[in-house]
Amino acid sequence: MAITPVYPVADGVPLARTEAIVFDSGERIISVFYAVSGVEEVVYRAGRFALLYSRRSTRVGNRFTLLRHGGWPSAPTLQEDVCSAAASESLQFIPSNAALQLIPGGEELELL
Repeated sequence: MAITPVYPVADGVPLARTEAIVFDSGERIISVFYAVSGVEEVVYRAGRFALLYSRRSTRVGNRFTLLRHGGWPSAPTLQEDVCSAAASESLQFIPSNAALQLIPGGEELELL
């Protein structure tokens, strides 16, 4: 199952530092990559959220709601690690005053 954004979902919707990201995914490993710093954080693996996400993030069925303790340090790219031969997919969120766009297949996202 690919990442399916729920909120924010429309182009041009800014993401506040403390705003939740809501999406659907059936994968077991979810990570966030910060291009500015080159840091990747594992968010969810083996049925558990990582420490920075465990207090306020939830998973109900395939619906994830992510909130990072301390807020998003920069524009996060949400990544799904597919446990098969299929390619991974990513979804990038841009900080306030910019646009976001999902490009299937894990390609780079385009600022609008």
